[in-house]
Amino acid sequence: DSAVFLYTGRKAIRAFNVEQYRLLFDASPGTLALGSAERLRSHLKANRISYILVTPMAHFMEGPFFHRQLASLIRLSPAAFRVEKTFDDPEFYILSVDRSKL
Repeated sequence: DSAVFLYTGRKAIRAFNVEQYRLLFDASPGTLALGSAERLRSHLKANRISYILVTPMAHFMEGPFFHRQLASLIRLSPAAFRVEKTFDDPEFYILSVDRSKL
């Protein structure tokens, strides 16, 4: 998060809050270690998030959970998201967030 600020000069926060027990110990199918899509929607609105930098998060346990949570919210509110920037690697991109459409 601080690296984003250092490279861009824009404030950056994580787009999620981790529920440690679910992330580390709950292996049941359908586990939502980061919460539901509604939790992400609330977080984006409450923190006035305008952009999401999406990366593979290959070395983070949160990665698969966040990608599922984000995909679920995009399915619920497709008009709220637009790909603003792509890179050579398709797993890296920037989404703009229209909070009024969430």
